[in-house]
This record gives sequence, C-alpha cells and structure tokens, in this order.
Amino acid sequence: MKSALRHPLFVLSAFCTVFYLYFHYAASSIEPEALQNGKYAFATFLSTRVSNESDDDPYFTATRVLAYQLLHQPETRTRRTTPLLVLAPPHVPDNKRKALRDEGVTIVPVDLLTLKNWCPDPSEKRWIDQFTKLRLWSLTQYDRILYLDNDMLLTHPLDDIWNEAVVSTPRRTNFHAETHVHDPNIPQEYVLAGGADNEGPGAVRPTPLLMNSRLNAGLMVIKPDRGLFKHYISILEVGGKDGASLFDTSFMEMGLLNYAHRPDGPMPWAALPSGRYCNNWPQLRDVEDGSAALHDKFWDPANKAWIERELVEMWFRVQGRMEGFWQARREGKKPRG
Repeated sequence: MKSALRHPLFVLSAFCTVFYLYFHYAASSIEPEALQNGKYAFATFLSTRVSNESDDDPYFTATRVLAYQLLHQPETRTRRTTPLLVLAPPHVPDNKRKALRDEGVTIVPVDLLTLKNWCPDPSEKRWIDQFTKLRLWSLTQYDRILYLDNDMLLTHPLDDIWNEAVVSTPRRTNFHAETHVHDPNIPQEYVLAGGADNEGPGAVRPTPLLMNSRLNAGLMVIKPDRGLFKHYISILEVGGKDGASLFDTSFMEMGLLNYAHRPDGPMPWAALPSGRYCNNWPQLRDVEDGSAALHDKFWDPANKAWIERELVEMWFRVQGRMEGFWQARREGKKPRG
C-alpha cells in the first residue's frame, strides 16, 4: 500500500467531482426535522499541539472532514438540525477555531482538566489531554450528546442512533451493586451507550459482547449530568496517586469510563447494536455490512501494514470532497435549487 503522502490523486479526483455534488444537493433538500422531545448534539474534541502553525495538523483536518460528513455531505449528513460541538482547550489557536466556525461547527471553549495529585502517563503521548473530554458531562443544556473521535469515516447518517432504546431511555442506577462505592454525586439514572472495542485488526464480526468487553470511547452517547462529572473527578483524584489506580490510567478517559461503568458496578455501560454504528480497527467488510462509522487514522502511513487500501482511498476521496466543497463556496458558487 502506498503511504498517505502519495495519495494527492485521490484528493484531486474527489475535488473534481465536488461541483456535481455541490450543485445537486442544496441544504434545502434535507428532510424535515422529526419532532423531538429533547435537544441533541454531536461532539468531538480537538487538542493537538503543533510547534509551528505552518506544520501539518492531521487532527484539525480530520475535524474538518468530520464536520463535512456530519453537516454537509449528502450521503452522510444529519437529516435534523443537530449541531456539531467541538471542545477546544486554550492552546487551539484562533485561526483554527474561526475556520471551524466558518464551516458550521459550534466551538465550545473548555479549560484543560488537570490533576492535582498525580500526572498522567498515557500509552500514547498525544492522549495527554484526553481527560478533558469528561467536560462533555457538564454540557447539561443538551439532553443527549453523541461523541465521536475526529478520525471517523462515515458511510451513512447517524440519526437513527437517537431512537435506540439504550439512548432514549435512561438506565436506573443499581445502588445495591456488589462493587458499589458510596458517592452522593452518583445520579439516580444515567445514559452511556457505545460499542465494544474490537481489540485489534482482524477481529470477529459482529464483535461479541462479553462480560469483560471494553467500551470503546471513540463513539458513545451520553446524558450530560454534573453529578456524574463530579463522580468522575472523585475517581480521578484517586487515579494514579501513590500507585493506587482504580482504573487503567494508560488509557486515560477510556480507562476511567470503563471503571466507572464496569459491568458489576452500579452504572454498567449499555451496548449499541454490535457493528451498526461504529467499528474501530475497521475492515472493508464493515462497509459492506452497513456500519455507519469506521474509526481509524486512515491518513497515517503507519497503518499501511494492515489497513485495507480501499478504506484509505475512501478517506482521501471524502477529504477531497470536503476541500472542493469549501473552495466552491469561497469562490461564491451557488447551489441549484
């Protein structure tokens, strides 16, 4: 497989087709929004740090691609008026914030969630800010938030996820669970729904849900709750202090969520239908099986040893469409209809 750096032809070819897409799919063609009892949002987190602003920032590009897919691309955009929130800590520069706003994103400024008692040592250095994702639970103006990591390739809209029973109906907290630790911040009910981690390339499909299956925090639906946020902070305060970790701190917020929502605890996480909404360590067969989102760094040459070339090409075609879509708008092109 060729590295991502040798795929400009895919970007160019996609750019050349964007005018057809742009002129034939006006925003007014979106289906009328269904009646909703709640206020929903998509969300992602942008936290990469670059030493020079002229340096390539693949996660900023990925955030733009995600926004294009969720809000604009005809095949994958929401049929509702669901906003995309981007949590942006202070080090994300103003020019990137403005660029995302101009492309339809709602920027949510957040302070980094730092720890007083210990310093995280994530298994990947780029995860150092990931506990800040927990601030999603403070956004109580929304009834539900669908969080997605920004390295997502969508195949169709995600709107059906709001109708899943594990999303629409909160679970009651089991205060009699064997491993329950008393904390007055734990709510009476909660929502945390997602998919099991595929745990590596070539995993069996559909992913079996076992007692020890880990939630993959790359796509999850939550019900924001300030009490639950405080509960997470109380877990973090123990965290890695004096080697007394309650969870696998190398996986940062994913480790914490899997501890707080462990199967034998008071608030076990709920499983979305296996493979329907997201697959990490994706395979081409996931597209054929109808998975709505594929989760990986398709642009990264380090993945070429195992990721299928067709998926890499799909990513660069969508990136090319995104670039062409915004180039057309900058040039003042008007969609038909």
